[in-house]
Amino acid sequence: CQDPVCMLCSRAGIARMPSGEVYITESCIGCGICAERCPYDNISIVSLAQEVEQRSVSQRFSEFFSKGAGKERGRQMLPMSNKLAAPGPLDIQQPLDAFGEMRKKLAIKCDLCAGFDNQACVQACPTGAAFRAQPAQFFGSTEEILHRAL
Repeated sequence: CQDPVCMLCSRAGIARMPSGEVYITESCIGCGICAERCPYDNISIVSLAQEVEQRSVSQRFSEFFSKGAGKERGRQMLPMSNKLAAPGPLDIQQPLDAFGEMRKKLAIKCDLCAGFDNQACVQACPTGAAFRAQPAQFFGSTEEILHRAL
């Protein structure tokens, strides 16, 4: 965006990288003002309770083993049989935001998987229909586009 009105956040919950991408910061309290201001509807507000509840069994299973459930942790129960790891909120306390307030909602915005080599949506597309392209390479230069339009 040339003029990202979503960035008018009193909590500095949204920022812009030097390369131009807009991203959600740790200061976000989920008030929703940025989502209301975004003319492209690219920002969504989600409840953190919904985020915890939506974790699938396979996600919980992989989290369990990614934390070193092998020899170094000893014999432990798998997350499906552990009542503490049952679906639903695992932590009674919600995470605090940068201002020390309880965060119940959070803004979510696509950041093109910043920090990763590939975008998850492109990788997950079963038909290969999703792909990332440089606009100038895909559409041509501005002059070429204007010439085709005439």
